[in-house]
Amino acid sequence: MVAGALQTLNKRGRVREWQSRRPCTPRPWPPSKRTKCSGLGTGWLWDDLCVSIWLPPAMAACFGAYYCFFAKEKLPAFYDQNKIDFYSDGALRMNLPGVYFNNRNWPHILRACRTWACVTMAVWTALCCAARMVLEPLGTPFLWPAMLAFTLLGIFGGLFIPVYAAGRKYG
Repeated sequence: MVAGALQTLNKRGRVREWQSRRPCTPRPWPPSKRTKCSGLGTGWLWDDLCVSIWLPPAMAACFGAYYCFFAKEKLPAFYDQNKIDFYSDGALRMNLPGVYFNNRNWPHILRACRTWACVTMAVWTALCCAARMVLEPLGTPFLWPAMLAFTLLGIFGGLFIPVYAAGRKYG
């Protein structure tokens, strides 16, 4: 018997020996190498920047479900009687300094939020992949800040600026 060998019995009772191997190192999951699929690397779904792909549509789905199904179409009367720059309904809190919520601007604010949610869920992944294909040849040091700026612009510029504009215009 070889030193360091493992012994086991097979079905017939005979001894089988294997050389001991190095301990197996687990393969990294998800795989780090990108596999090509229709020109897009599927590794994008698993790398460090995957948050920029799935976070905005996930936020849009959650907020869109609230704005489409649970949001009140009409605010209570005290929003019309007082200048209130925040809206609170259960877990949702919206605070926009300079925008006073009332029943004149609330339908327009709801429409802006619903539009943002639907458009983000429909086109965000394609926009993010296109931006990444353009930015990736520039190198890793530039890719992370550029994708972060793109994601923040998509979330804040796509949601808060239209809501603020609708609130100011119709308020």
